[in-house]
Amino acid sequence: MQEYATNLVEEVIYDDQAVFDDGAEMASTKFRTAIKWILYVAAFLVPLWFLPITADVTDFNKQMLLFVLAGVGLVLFLVDMIKSGSLRYRKTALYWPLAALLVAGIIAVIFSSNFHTAIFGTANNRVFALVTLASYLAFFFLAANTLEDRGREIRGVLATSLGLVFLLGVIQLLGLRMFRGVP
Repeated sequence: MQEYATNLVEEVIYDDQAVFDDGAEMASTKFRTAIKWILYVAAFLVPLWFLPITADVTDFNKQMLLFVLAGVGLVLFLVDMIKSGSLRYRKTALYWPLAALLVAGIIAVIFSSNFHTAIFGTANNRVFALVTLASYLAFFFLAANTLEDRGREIRGVLATSLGLVFLLGVIQLLGLRMFRGVP
């Protein structure tokens, strides 16, 4: 076990170029491909996601979808790291302010008068919940470390999803209802 721990080497990627001892480029693994697909699915589904069978039609469902997808992506990232025996990540200056934001969120939870609300949000406001913030940060970390095209494809997926949201909004403004029971 200790022999494995000594073989764990940190590998840093600068500007989409991998820095390896053997000079080989970072191999795309099954796990990284699965993470990419999770990111694409999250970028497409989160703007569109709602469940009319729950009390909170949009906010809580979107929060949990993002939380689950980001969690699965992080688990796959850790499994990939363990199987490859090395920690590979892209170095960016954005990690420090985002880490400070997460620390500020944790401090806010610690000093909050309502612990549960600070972590999960309220029925009307889940945007500022720690779970949502951590999910966004995990999504950013995964996107920054698995997408090789600087986010070009995921921007296209997100634009398509937002276009569909806009189209559904216009249809609802015209008074047409696509789903029963949904306002």
